[in-house]
Amino acid sequence: MPETTNDEKKIIKQKLEYIGLDLENIPEFLREFKPLNFRPLESYDEAYKVYKYIDIEEIQILITPTDRLTNLKEKYKLSASISEYLDTEQEENIEKFVKFLELLKNFKIDDVKEIEDEQKLLKSKIPFEVKYKNNFIWQIYYSDYNDRYFMLVPSKEMNNPELFYILKKQIECKKNNVKEKIFVPISHLDYSGRYLKKSEISDVENYLWYFTKQWADVFEVYDNKEKLYVQIIGQIDVYEKVLSTYKIVLKDKEAAVNFYKLLKALFILSTGAEEQYKFNLKINKEAGIDFFFEQEKIEYIKLPNFINNQVNKKIKDIENVKLEIVERTAKFQKLKKINESKIEEYLESRKAEKTDYLLAKNSNAQIDPSFVKDTLDVIREEYEEIFGKDEGINQFTVTGVQKFAIVQMILAGMNQSVIKEFTGQGDDILEDCQRQVNIEKKIDINRHINFTMRG
Repeated sequence: MPETTNDEKKIIKQKLEYIGLDLENIPEFLREFKPLNFRPLESYDEAYKVYKYIDIEEIQILITPTDRLTNLKEKYKLSASISEYLDTEQEENIEKFVKFLELLKNFKIDDVKEIEDEQKLLKSKIPFEVKYKNNFIWQIYYSDYNDRYFMLVPSKEMNNPELFYILKKQIECKKNNVKEKIFVPISHLDYSGRYLKKSEISDVENYLWYFTKQWADVFEVYDNKEKLYVQIIGQIDVYEKVLSTYKIVLKDKEAAVNFYKLLKALFILSTGAEEQYKFNLKINKEAGIDFFFEQEKIEYIKLPNFINNQVNKKIKDIENVKLEIVERTAKFQKLKKINESKIEEYLESRKAEKTDYLLAKNSNAQIDPSFVKDTLDVIREEYEEIFGKDEGINQFTVTGVQKFAIVQMILAGMNQSVIKEFTGQGDDILEDCQRQVNIEKKIDINRHINFTMRG
């Protein structure tokens, strides 16, 4: 055992007095150790998920010759009870005792006082964001084998104030016969599943990211009376990338399940018809979040009525589309009959005059735009009487009239070679007219309805 200088002895004595530990008379509870049989999981997300108030006296202290970043399985395997580190009688424990004195010498009293002050505040109130300043220092685990908590202290770290805070409080509690709790995250402990299953919590995280584009933290938090709350902490963009923090507190299983179902339903609606269902999120007076659709607040209790109203609205929209199709079909048939009569009348007149062109002057020459102006005005009036007037769009050109006539011929079953010879038009015009006929023949009411709904 290396020699200790007078200054070091003074520092060690001062710190032993501060934590109330007499190395010549180690308390019996620090000499005891119950096997934990803790089995670390092979793979685990190291983020804290569970926060609890636990009795300080229930925490067994293990010291491990590693640092904080060492794999948990290795840390636990190499760890030993503090009773071995306080033992000066067994030769195999001498090195451990020396290590304890080193840890004692290096810890800072001010850091222990800071933890003490922090825990005093935590006794009366859980932080808004659950996490707190010295949150990260705790490495407290739970062994379900014997229902005990234990703390792993990495001895390669220069300063371990949490070790000496726990020691100090345990000694005080035993001496004064009082109980005292601390609020800490439990490492390597997964969600209990009492309110929401692990898969449902994962869904909640994904749904909230979809609506906020920010990842939320989900914690299981037990208060001083061991009442469980699921608390969700996240951020939302309130104005031009200015983020504000929200907190959702689910007090029981019913509230948790209802919130999950609401999120899931809104997610399905939004992703299934994103253009139609855009939900806005706002932070309420309780710092939680509310969902709005077109100024209407969506709550779980109102969700069935909301969905029912949306379904009825869509049914009404479909009926309106069907009615519109019937009306337009009737108008089309009326116009078609008028055009067929006009074409038949015109063809008879052309045949009587023995002209070579479908549209020609009396001189047998092709007509020009000026010749058909008056005729087009008459046709325009008939068209607008049936379909209405479309401001700013002139559909009544010579080419347009010729194409319209050719379309009617194709619909009537006339051979294209005859049409080509009769009208004097080229392949490009005939192909364009054939495409128009194909479109008219392929009207699909259901597809039209679906398109209208998506729009």
